[in-house]
Amino acid sequence: MPDLQKGQRLFDFKLKMIENMTVKMTHGIKRSIGASDMSHKRIKIEGRKKCCRRCSKLKVKTVGNNAIQSSWMCSTCQVCLCVDCFGPYHDENNQSAAL
Repeated sequence: MPDLQKGQRLFDFKLKMIENMTVKMTHGIKRSIGASDMSHKRIKIEGRKKCCRRCSKLKVKTVGNNAIQSSWMCSTCQVCLCVDCFGPYHDENNQSAAL
């Protein structure tokens, strides 16, 4: 872990910390970088919003007890996902497919 040296700016220290943490986190992770991994993109849905698949599965609701709706979907999976669920949904599905 880098030490905050005399005269070093806090921003530079934080930047070094982030770089060190990301190197450690990604060091042991092996991912195949194929066309299928790169093709998952968030696209805008035309017309009415739809319920987020992951929020529905996790039974996440709005304050008014309504289903979470989104204007976004995955271009490859054709699944409606809210912005917060896009990454976690694909991470969960990639792990379950590998098992």
